[in-house]
Amino acid sequence: MRIRPLFAWYDIWIGAFWDRKARKLYILPVPCLGIVIEFASLDGKAASEVAAAVAAERERCANVAEPMCGEHGPHIAASIRQGGTQSPTPHAKGG
Repeated sequence: MRIRPLFAWYDIWIGAFWDRKARKLYILPVPCLGIVIEFASLDGKAASEVAAAVAAERERCANVAEPMCGEHGPHIAASIRQGGTQSPTPHAKGG
């Protein structure tokens, strides 16, 4: 992660903007002045691991009315840390 100041005479807005492709967060508390927070980019392998873990958790979700049941974050993070796509702990709603 890298934080740097920003002066852009053409950016006459106040607020925050997330650039998903570049993985940058632009925060301008006053017009033309702000900061840019650059996040580390996901390499191809990490992105595919995240996608595989999300897909596995969606399959495990017992509640078909919702795409995600709300308890997937910890399972996905633990699964990626362990290098697999299966949940390391039983799913609260699916068993």
